[in-house]
Amino acid sequence: MSLQRVLPWLVLALFASVIAMIVGVGRDQSWVTGSAAGIFAALVVAIGLGLNQPLWRLDAYRITPEAAPVSARRNAKLMALTWAWGAAAMAGVYTLGGLRWQHAWQYGSGMVLIAIFTWFFGAAIARAERPVMRQRLLLRGLQLTILQGVAAAGGVVYLLATGKLTTFRPDWAANQIFLAGGIAIVALSAMAVMTQRRLSRIGRIQPARPTGS
Repeated sequence: MSLQRVLPWLVLALFASVIAMIVGVGRDQSWVTGSAAGIFAALVVAIGLGLNQPLWRLDAYRITPEAAPVSARRNAKLMALTWAWGAAAMAGVYTLGGLRWQHAWQYGSGMVLIAIFTWFFGAAIARAERPVMRQRLLLRGLQLTILQGVAAAGGVVYLLATGKLTTFRPDWAANQIFLAGGIAIVALSAMAVMTQRRLSRIGRIQPARPTGS
């Protein structure tokens, strides 16, 4: 699967999801908002699986040292778009949707910053020319991805354990965004970690291609 081919459709799905969530909030139909959030999260995870799973099954001789940074950039783009979706959804439902929640702009702004950082960090890995710098960035990116995944998983568990998803307070739409986005980030982080560990390890070894019998 090529990310460049599906990227325009993913961006379109992002806007469609946000619009559907705004409509759901405006009509006070939480199931519409939750469904729109869940569908986008499922789409992102499916694309991430399509990008990463083939790399897990590749023979070692087919993996080059450039595979790890290229894959890191692709996964970074997916995670950045997921954070951007969360920010757009937060802004949409708490402005155009008619809901009011004092912390919406804070969480939304945080998501924007994370999205920007993730996008450009992935680009920096791909642009790094010196092998030493590339390895440092890959290692730092791996550490940040693990931290991100653990934090997102903790947030999802907290939402489920505290029953916030059943609240009727103004943050009900935000909780749906947190849940769907959190699950997507956990899944994408896990896939990115698996891929980077495999590609980085084999890329350093640089195995020779078998000559055949």
